[in-house]
Amino acid sequence: THPAAQETHPAAQETHPAAQETHPAAQETHPSLPPAGTLTHILHLAPMGAILPHVDNLEASGRVILGVSLGAERTLRLRRKFGDGEQGTEGEGWDVRLGSGSVYIQRDSIRYGYEHSILPFDDPSSIWDGEKLESGHRISIMIRDVPPKPDL
Repeated sequence: THPAAQETHPAAQETHPAAQETHPAAQETHPSLPPAGTLTHILHLAPMGAILPHVDNLEASGRVILGVSLGAERTLRLRRKFGDGEQGTEGEGWDVRLGSGSVYIQRDSIRYGYEHSILPFDDPSSIWDGEKLESGHRISIMIRDVPPKPDL
């Protein structure tokens, strides 16, 4: 698989105690900072890149994922994924045009029950308003809540 077609996700990890101690004070003076308990990472997608269908790591991410798209437009594809014993049509879903500055949220049934992918700019499905998407670099700012710790 070409490196541009891979997306990496943060591994499940503990927040450093110093960050937990200083974050509330920083939140008071800078209310636009993300609240404690969130993970943020930036993803660069090369002009010919794509992201293969997947559900984000269940151990590393909580129930809400927010994405901010910057740069070249791309098509976000959401397709239903069924587990054992579930009924329905595998693959049903929809495509979403992600323009620069767009924001999307995956949570609850969309977060867990649908695989998401980013199509290449030249995919036959990446035609919007009769126009093909143009090649270009794309940046995604991904913000996820931290999953709850299991009771011991």
